[in-house]
Amino acid sequence: YLRDTYLPPLKEKKIHCLHIAPEAHLSEFLKAQPNIDYTAGDKRCAGYSYPDYVQDIDIMDMHDIPDASFDLIICNHVLEHVSNDIIAMKELRRILKNDGIAILQVPLALKLATTIDDPTITSPEQRFEKYGQRDHVRLYGRDYSERLKEAGLVVKELNIARQYSQKYGLNKHEHLFRCHKQRTIKKHMNNTPLFSVLIANYNNGRYLMDAVESVRTQSYSNWEIIIVDDGSSDNSFDVYKQLETDSRIHVFPNGVNKGCGYTKRRCAELASGILCGFLDADDVLLPNALKDHADSHMHHPEVSCVFSR
Repeated sequence: YLRDTYLPPLKEKKIHCLHIAPEAHLSEFLKAQPNIDYTAGDKRCAGYSYPDYVQDIDIMDMHDIPDASFDLIICNHVLEHVSNDIIAMKELRRILKNDGIAILQVPLALKLATTIDDPTITSPEQRFEKYGQRDHVRLYGRDYSERLKEAGLVVKELNIARQYSQKYGLNKHEHLFRCHKQRTIKKHMNNTPLFSVLIANYNNGRYLMDAVESVRTQSYSNWEIIIVDDGSSDNSFDVYKQLETDSRIHVFPNGVNKGCGYTKRRCAELASGILCGFLDADDVLLPNALKDHADSHMHHPEVSCVFSR
């Protein structure tokens, strides 16, 4: 997933990566990438040996690491070992950059609706009987993503088994937990909900700025634009450069052409707004479009979808 999906669109960007309890092969792959500034860490315990490049890091207390330090955090099969996983999740969130992602995998018992987390189970024998391993302190159930959300993370569950199961033998029922921070949106005095305008763009650079300007001139001011580029080869990236100074506009490249359905779905996944609406890259909005749609939702809260014709 990192090799084929995450890294290709970011090959020109310097990526600061934190890898907790690093897996040897994945570590070697990441260290070999020229644009990755790689940091590996683990909580050093007696009786274990660690490579020299692995720092002593306790994910429950990383006070010496500044806020928003890393673009990419990988922490696989660690949270089931720590005494307070919510504190650890909050620490990981704190050191993650606002536009960064964290991949946080744990052993999952999908037959369990809720996680078993019993502080009275302390002996290795009890833990083995209850959790399946002597040094585990909980057994995660299907509510794992809710625990991540409790720590302030936005969670996307990705099923990559269909793509990689034949080659790597992935469990088709186990998802990849890709997390990011909820983008901080300034509240307006009139408490209007954030409206995410979603633009899936493929080679519509000559029209794109008109589409964006039609959002910028809306009478409704609490909005963001999510643009996902589907492998454009025209002047679209020149337009994105012009938009970099506007913090309300977020551009995410697919890297390669994935198709309209995939790109629109990714737009929705990346949105932070309570309200979402698609705008074609070669189209424009009338000045009151967002206000009219937002008013319809606020006056009819039972309605899920509003459309115009």
